Amino acid sequence: MCVAYLFDGHNLIGALSGLSLTDVDDEARLVVLLRGFLARTRRKGRVIFDRGAVGRAPTLATPTLGVTFARPPRTADDLILDVIAKEPNPRGLILVTGDGRLQDAARRRGAAVLAPADFARQLSAPARAVPGREDDGPRLSPDEVAAWERLFQVRPDHKS
Repeated sequence: MCVAYLFDGHNLIGALSGLSLTDVDDEARLVVLLRGFLARTRRKGRVIFDRGAVGRAPTLATPTLGVTFARPPRTADDLILDVIAKEPNPRGLILVTGDGRLQDAARRRGAAVLAPADFARQLSAPARAVPGREDDGPRLSPDEVAAWERLFQVRPDHKS
């Protein structure tokens, strides 16, 4: 997938108010925010996290957002460097990270870099209407709707 945004997941979580790396569902909560942002901006992206729950990435991923958890001994940084090196259109890539080494690698390839604090402002910005369109709301594919339904499904061990 040729991505428009490449997110350093845990680096971004640490920079967003309302999210904490100590939360059990911090990755899922970030993914929900990123899905909304990508739908609103009509862009695609990929978020990469350091190790996580086995099998979670496929359930969190959608056609517009790829989700990858690094498997030790590799780290999220290793995978991000791989994506940057292999990106066929690095000038179309926006890396969101505060990690200087990753920023340098992205800039050397011609990719844009966005600090997590700057991205946080974009994340909370209101959607811009497209002139001439009555409904500028996000369009979700059937796969994305199914992914949202799975994410918010009430588990039998939880009481309402």
